[in-house]
Amino acid sequence: MNFKLLLVIFVVSSLFISSAQNTYVPVYLMLPLDFINNDGNLNNESELDDWFGKIKNDAGADGVMADVWWGIVESSETNYNWAGYDQLVSLLQKHDLKLQCVMSFHQCGTNTGDTCYITLPQFVLDVGNSNPDIYYTDKNGHRDQEYLSLGVDTETVFNGRSAVDMYNDFMSAFASHFADHLGNTIVEVQVGLGPAGEMRYPAYQLQENLWKFPGVGSFQCFDKYMKASLQESADKAGHSEWNKIPDVEYNSYPYQTSFFTDDKSDNYASQYGDWFLSWYSQQLISHGDRILAKANAIFSGKVQIAAKISGVHWWYKTSNHAAECTTGYFNTDQNDGYKAPAQLFKKYDVLFDFTCLEMSDSAQPSWADCGPQELVQQTLSDANAQGIKYGGENALKVYDTSSFGRIEDVARQGINGFTYLRLTSDLIDNDGNWNNFKGFVWNMHNL
Repeated sequence: MNFKLLLVIFVVSSLFISSAQNTYVPVYLMLPLDFINNDGNLNNESELDDWFGKIKNDAGADGVMADVWWGIVESSETNYNWAGYDQLVSLLQKHDLKLQCVMSFHQCGTNTGDTCYITLPQFVLDVGNSNPDIYYTDKNGHRDQEYLSLGVDTETVFNGRSAVDMYNDFMSAFASHFADHLGNTIVEVQVGLGPAGEMRYPAYQLQENLWKFPGVGSFQCFDKYMKASLQESADKAGHSEWNKIPDVEYNSYPYQTSFFTDDKSDNYASQYGDWFLSWYSQQLISHGDRILAKANAIFSGKVQIAAKISGVHWWYKTSNHAAECTTGYFNTDQNDGYKAPAQLFKKYDVLFDFTCLEMSDSAQPSWADCGPQELVQQTLSDANAQGIKYGGENALKVYDTSSFGRIEDVARQGINGFTYLRLTSDLIDNDGNWNNFKGFVWNMHNL
């Protein structure tokens, strides 16, 4: 065969192989939490216009993520104000950018990085004034108003509607209003299932300085609805004496608690401990199931549905994984706490969204037994085992190439998208930060 022909075949084959190995991972940027004001209109529309042009034309990013705030949109019962989101969609269409929407059924203002204060709708707060058990409650009676307790998922205490009814009505109204944009401009709907939009209990509460890192957190099932469920479950198990909730303080370390101490007879690994953690985590799975079933009926076949799991990485390297357990993830050395969420997400073809992809073990305090890298690997493995899509986020603001490199390393293992926290002036207006980010986007598009 002619040598030149062989050379051409070799070059073409090499290009084909290289192209086949290339992986394109789309990159989105979270909008500022206060991109919309409490009246429901866009803040700083001209600035967003400039930023969108820059992230599209200079960085080549794929789109943005926006919280669709329940407390702003449904300011009065079943009356929905989509004006600011109409403005946002028009602006994104102008720049040919896609939109990930978060059905944000939670409060903003008390978590890490929160820059504004948005409550639950006032008509919900009014119910809470007379019936505070609608909120997650700790052993000291503190009511967390970030998100409604899963105990009222099916309780029709909101003027004839249950919590799930309200979430369903909100998502249905959203889908109806934006029907022409679903699947083109709006490509993903992430369903909020707990505080900060994550499927979890508010075990590590920052409000009123209740919790500080790396405390194990505290169980959140002392409202009357969840206590009734616990009693019923204990009776069905034939152990009515198990109707008790472990006494765990927010800022304790595992070995400072009786429940998470390895050599105690009634600890997490005992028959009672295993039963309680199974009940506590299953309540969370059932909560997710109820809401995702509604989301699936509304959005399936139109957009990708997603749900978010929190990156609780402190005490990961202990046998008890205490901080994960209080958060609702029964992830001890004897139990895989992320298999059940992955199985739930498979049921409704939901993308498994996870945080802290940028973190390294070495950057965490060794005495807190943190394992963010192992945690990412575990969740990715569980998602892969179920054959479902996996998306990632960074948990904290990062601009350095080392953090971006760790995200890229995870992406090479097969993820379906990455959402960067967050689009701010610190990113856009700092040349060093911006150049690092542009390089990151290019790398994610050419893995």
